[in-house]
Amino acid sequence: MADKAAYDALMGEMSQLDVEVKKHEAALPAGEDTADEADGDDDGDDMGAKLAGWEKRKEKYKKYIDKGKVEKLQKACDKQKAKLEKAKSKGKSEAYIAYKASKVEWTQKATKAAQLVAQLKSSGLM
Repeated sequence: MADKAAYDALMGEMSQLDVEVKKHEAALPAGEDTADEADGDDDGDDMGAKLAGWEKRKEKYKKYIDKGKVEKLQKACDKQKAKLEKAKSKGKSEAYIAYKASKVEWTQKATKAAQLVAQLKSSGLM
């Protein structure tokens, strides 16, 4: 039952991180490039469409949590960490770096939650 309590705690932390990511999104300068994936639809300054991409991926990541797919979340987290380092090395704004860092933190928590789900499923508790 400790795994279930830890899972519930992580899900609560992730909800708080959702608020933090949204706060960082709001603080991004108008011209800041927020494209996280090579979508090919980076056709200008439609900030709302770019930020909606994170919401779409986040929903996909939540499905990975529910299925206990740790490897997929770890891969996504590794990509986000690389993008964070790239932003730092290119001298992006502090708001942008904080935005990227909050997404990395969210995905790390998601990975931990998926690990707990996998453990709960293997022990027959889920």
